[in-house]
Amino acid sequence: MRKEMRLVVPSRQYMESYLNAVARLEREFNIAKEDPSTSNGYKLARENFAAFLDKLENERHGINLGEGRVEQSVFWAIVDGSYVGRISLRHRLNESLQKIGGHIGYSVVPWERRRGYGKKMLALVLPRAKELGLTKVLITCDEDNIASKKIIEANGGILENAVLQGDNIARKLRYWINL
Repeated sequence: MRKEMRLVVPSRQYMESYLNAVARLEREFNIAKEDPSTSNGYKLARENFAAFLDKLENERHGINLGEGRVEQSVFWAIVDGSYVGRISLRHRLNESLQKIGGHIGYSVVPWERRRGYGKKMLALVLPRAKELGLTKVLITCDEDNIASKKIIEANGGILENAVLQGDNIARKLRYWINL
């Protein structure tokens, strides 16, 4: 029987499941505990979950954004009450996002991959992008990320081009999805 997945706004209701996933990511998958570029705020979530939720809410409304950041809505993918991933919908693009970041970023925890959750997460967030007034969204992935390419293409992504990121780094594929 296929389990139903839904997107929710991060909340205390799923705190235990989220923090358990964070602990497992750090323990089993070597996600750096202190590196903000890879941890999506894990340290803050562990130390002060209420402040973590406030930060996400502020990002949604464009309050106290860090340098180079734009307004974004973060959603958690939940299956049977458990956290399985996250998806971020950026409300607009700045220069960096226009080149390599895009409107949408997502991740599924490693132990829940290959179950169609990434594809479903993207499908569920696209109507929310339309509600923001977007008519198309840019989604990027590394050219060697076959799973992400399949997710984007399954949701109507049309490849525009590939851009270099730097020495010895896979090119970023830039896809557009019309809403």
